[in-house]
Amino acid sequence: VDSVHKVAPWKVLSTDHKHSAAGQYFNFNWAEMEQEIGETIVDPGFPAKPVVLMVSQVRDGKQIWRGTVAVRHAKKGGRKGDSYGRREPYDESGPNQWKVGDTVWKETSQGMHVVSHRTTGEDIAGSFTVWKFPLHFDNFTLYWRRFGVDIPK
Repeated sequence: VDSVHKVAPWKVLSTDHKHSAAGQYFNFNWAEMEQEIGETIVDPGFPAKPVVLMVSQVRDGKQIWRGTVAVRHAKKGGRKGDSYGRREPYDESGPNQWKVGDTVWKETSQGMHVVSHRTTGEDIAGSFTVWKFPLHFDNFTLYWRRFGVDIPK
């Protein structure tokens, strides 16, 4: 993992949460996440959807999980840290997935990064998180979202 990333990951500081079993959520410091990502991230707050990132979870120097996490810049009962997160979607999160000392690394392989995308058409409207790959067809950039592909006009 170290050879792929240029800066330190952010650390899991505690795993308690106001409404969930220990380890379903992880608590961390938002500034550490921003430093690892290399940009300022704005949490839109409730009721908007949380920030979603593709990450690797590392424990004792070994990657134990890779997938998406939803993060919020808010406290929900965590003893340490100013923010919290969990595996995304919610149905894939559960107790004892996170431990104090785990580290979280934003995925940067293959030029993939997370972007926010909004649509306003009649057939599909709203906002969602998409993975943007460096693939282009004529004047179009290919955007993947969770259950399909959108190619903007």
